[in-house]
Amino acid sequence: MYLSDSGKHWLAGLIAGEDWTISLHTGAPGDSGADSELATGGGSSYARKLVAAAGWSSEAGSDRADNAAEIQVFVPNATAAGQNVTHIGYWRGAAFFAWAPLQAPVPTVEGQPFPIAAGTASFRFVLPGG
Repeated sequence: MYLSDSGKHWLAGLIAGEDWTISLHTGAPGDSGADSELATGGGSSYARKLVAAAGWSSEAGSDRADNAAEIQVFVPNATAAGQNVTHIGYWRGAAFFAWAPLQAPVPTVEGQPFPIAAGTASFRFVLPGG
């Protein structure tokens, strides 16, 4: 399938106009998004982070949508500390949509939120041959 630049720009605009939820993973999330997700039980305060449509941006003529500001996923206690986050997952409601690897593993720290810098939780539309 070929997707023109106009098609990529349109898709990026659609993505930026939606609410997305971010999940944190210590390995590839798999097809369901459930694999390797940080634990939510046992006193862990980890929970997926909703980023409302206003938190995403896409410039006119761009083939990507980015988080407009830093996203902080709260992981404050010892049961969630010291885990190496290697992937983030993207959800629309309860439906898993996509995942992306981080450039390098990032450890969680007790008492500290997990920050995802502005412009780094990107959707970019690149197709084979294009």
